[in-house]
Amino acid sequence: LFQDSHLRRENWDAGKALVEEWTLERSVDEVVNVAEAVRIPCRRVNTVREALDSELLAAREYFTDVHHQVAGELRYPGAPYKLSATPWAVNRAAPLLGDHNEEVYCGRLGFTQQDLALLRAQGVI
Repeated sequence: LFQDSHLRRENWDAGKALVEEWTLERSVDEVVNVAEAVRIPCRRVNTVREALDSELLAAREYFTDVHHQVAGELRYPGAPYKLSATPWAVNRAAPLLGDHNEEVYCGRLGFTQQDLALLRAQGVI
């Protein structure tokens, strides 16, 4: 049923069920090791906790702590690569709902300050 790519495509559902059953009975490391041993490209995908606890990501200083005005200290992912001439940095925490209303409504859409006040009073924004 699975000798070549054509047969594997024709029997996709059966093959998928077999792979799912096989992987459920093994650890992630065992699946990766077996796949690599038979030259199947396979890598683990870390959970959020594994990524946060990763010695490699810590050594690369991948995560950065950012103070958010409501949520407090948060750990944000950093740049996937580092460039010496153009270093990456977090400039600010995620905005709160409405933080950019004036910039968008007045600066980009041409509303006046009075329009903005009216929209707020009417509960539109």
